Amino acid sequence: MVTSVKINDNTNSAVRYICEVPAFSNGKEWVFKPGINIIVGENGSGKTTLLEIIRRYLLVDFDECGCGMFNNRINMICKGKSNKGFDGVDVYADYKKNTFRLCHKDEKSNDDIMTNFNSFGTFFTQATSSTGESVSIALSSLFEKMFSQDAKLTFDYDHIDKIYDFYIQYVKKHRIKFKQGDDNDRYTILMDEPDRNLSIQNIDYLNGMLSYDRPDTQVIATIHNPLLIYSLSNDENINIIEMSEGYVETVKQYIDKIINKK
Repeated sequence: MVTSVKINDNTNSAVRYICEVPAFSNGKEWVFKPGINIIVGENGSGKTTLLEIIRRYLLVDFDECGCGMFNNRINMICKGKSNKGFDGVDVYADYKKNTFRLCHKDEKSNDDIMTNFNSFGTFFTQATSSTGESVSIALSSLFEKMFSQDAKLTFDYDHIDKIYDFYIQYVKKHRIKFKQGDDNDRYTILMDEPDRNLSIQNIDYLNGMLSYDRPDTQVIATIHNPLLIYSLSNDENINIIEMSEGYVETVKQYIDKIINKK
C-alpha cells in the first residue's frame, strides 16, 4: 500500500520530466489513504505522471497478470548501478504486498501479448472491441487475476540481486511496516483512466466499483469523466486528490448548471 509521495528534488527523479510539470515543484506532497483514491485535474496537470512515479518506484510492470516484477526491468527507475537521478522523490509504501496495474490494449508490447495463451486471448478480445468495451474487458481480466487462488500478492524485494543494493537501501528507508491484519495492510491497484469512452451502463458499473472499499485493497485511479467525478466527490470515504486546485468544485458547478438549465 502507498501512503505518500513527496518531491524533494524534481531534477533527481526516476521520471526525468517532472521538473517541467508545475504540479511537481519541490516540497509538494500527496497523501494516499487505504481505500479509494481518485486523482483529478485539468488535462496536462500531472495525473498520469503521479501514477507513473508510483509505478516506477514500486517496479510495477506488466507480466501475464499486470503485477510488479523486477528482473532486468529495475532499469525503469535508473540506469546502471548508481542512485543518481533517483532519490529526489520519497515514495512511502509497504514495499511488500504486490501492486497491480490496469493494462489498456494500447499499452502492451508484443512481448507482453505473447507471454501466454491467456494474455494473447485477452488482448485479441480487446483489439476486436470498441475502446469502452476493451476497458471493461481489461478490468475483468485484472480482477480475475488478482482475486484468483494463484494470485501473487507479495513482492520479495529482499532477494533482488546485490548489484541493486542502492534500491534495497531506498526501500529500507521508505518502507512503511504494517502489522498483519492492520487496516492499512493492503495491496494496491493503479488505474489510469478506467473511464475511457464508457457508456452510461459501464460508467455506473465503474462508479459502483470505485465506491466499494475492500478491506484488502487500495485503489489509486485517475478519472476524467465529469459525471463520475461529481458522483465520487460526494462520497466522504473517497480520498480526492486535486492536481488542479478547485477542480472538483468547478466540475460540480458545471454539472449543476447543466441540470438546472431550462
